[in-house]
Amino acid sequence: MSDEPDKQIFVGYVTSILGPHIVLFNKNKQESLSLLMDTDTKIIYADGSSRRQSEIRVGQEIEVEYELGNQDENAYAHVIRLQD
Repeated sequence: MSDEPDKQIFVGYVTSILGPHIVLFNKNKQESLSLLMDTDTKIIYADGSSRRQSEIRVGQEIEVEYELGNQDENAYAHVIRLQD
Protein backbone atom coordinates (compact mmCIF):
# COMPACT_ATOMS: atom_id res chain seq x y z
CA MET A 1 0.00 0.00 0.00
CA SER A 2 1.10 3.49 -0.78
CA ASP A 3 1.09 6.43 1.59
CA GLU A 4 0.15 8.66 -1.35
CA PRO A 5 -3.20 10.32 -0.56
CA ASP A 6 -6.20 9.51 -2.72
CA LYS A 7 -6.74 12.59 -4.89
CA GLN A 8 -10.20 13.29 -6.21
CA ILE A 9 -11.68 15.78 -8.69
CA PHE A 10 -14.73 18.00 -8.14
CA VAL A 11 -16.14 20.48 -10.64
CA GLY A 12 -18.61 23.07 -9.44
CA TYR A 13 -19.57 26.68 -8.98
CA VAL A 14 -18.16 28.67 -6.08
CA THR A 15 -20.99 29.46 -3.65
CA SER A 16 -18.91 31.04 -0.88
CA ILE A 17 -15.37 32.01 0.05
CA LEU A 18 -14.51 32.70 3.67
CA GLY A 19 -10.78 32.99 4.28
CA PRO A 20 -9.15 29.67 3.36
CA HIS A 21 -12.55 27.93 3.08
CA ILE A 22 -14.25 27.61 -0.29
CA VAL A 23 -17.60 25.94 -0.93
CA LEU A 24 -18.53 24.52 -4.34
CA PHE A 25 -21.82 23.23 -5.73
CA ASN A 26 -22.18 20.78 -8.61
CA LYS A 27 -25.59 21.26 -10.26
CA ASN A 28 -25.61 17.89 -12.05
CA LYS A 29 -24.86 15.82 -8.94
CA GLN A 30 -26.70 18.21 -6.61
CA GLU A 31 -23.70 17.99 -4.26
CA SER A 32 -21.72 20.55 -2.30
CA LEU A 33 -18.09 20.31 -1.27
CA SER A 34 -16.32 22.44 1.32
CA LEU A 35 -12.56 22.74 0.88
CA LEU A 36 -9.60 24.29 2.66
CA MET A 37 -6.98 26.13 0.63
CA ASP A 38 -3.48 26.67 1.98
CA THR A 39 -0.26 28.25 0.74
CA ASP A 40 0.58 25.07 -1.22
CA THR A 41 -2.68 25.13 -3.19
CA LYS A 42 -1.93 25.80 -6.87
CA ILE A 43 -4.44 28.00 -8.66
CA ILE A 44 -4.14 27.96 -12.44
CA TYR A 45 -6.07 29.38 -15.37
CA ALA A 46 -7.13 27.37 -18.41
CA ASP A 47 -3.96 28.39 -20.30
CA GLY A 48 -1.75 27.10 -17.46
CA SER A 49 -0.82 30.49 -16.02
CA SER A 50 -0.91 30.84 -12.25
CA ARG A 51 -3.39 32.98 -10.33
CA ARG A 52 -3.80 34.25 -6.79
CA GLN A 53 -6.43 32.98 -4.36
CA SER A 54 -8.00 36.44 -4.38
CA GLU A 55 -8.89 35.98 -8.07
CA ILE A 56 -11.42 33.24 -7.31
CA ARG A 57 -14.94 34.68 -7.40
CA VAL A 58 -18.34 33.52 -6.16
CA GLY A 59 -20.31 32.15 -9.12
CA GLN A 60 -17.18 31.08 -10.99
CA GLU A 61 -16.92 27.50 -12.24
CA ILE A 62 -13.76 25.74 -11.12
CA GLU A 63 -12.25 22.26 -11.10
CA VAL A 64 -10.52 21.20 -7.90
CA GLU A 65 -8.11 18.35 -7.32
CA TYR A 66 -8.30 17.55 -3.63
CA GLU A 67 -7.73 14.94 -0.94
CA LEU A 68 -9.56 14.11 2.24
CA GLY A 69 -7.60 14.71 5.44
CA ASN A 70 -6.33 11.67 7.33
CA GLN A 71 -6.48 13.30 10.75
CA ASP A 72 -9.75 15.20 10.30
CA GLU A 73 -12.86 15.50 8.17
CA ASN A 74 -11.55 18.31 5.97
CA ALA A 75 -10.97 18.22 2.22
CA TYR A 76 -7.75 19.95 1.17
CA ALA A 77 -7.44 21.58 -2.26
CA HIS A 78 -4.21 20.86 -4.15
CA VAL A 79 -4.93 22.28 -7.60
CA ILE A 80 -7.73 24.67 -8.56
CA ARG A 81 -8.31 25.17 -12.27
CA LEU A 82 -10.28 28.29 -13.16
CA GLN A 83 -12.68 27.60 -16.03
CA ASP A 84 -13.46 31.07 -17.41
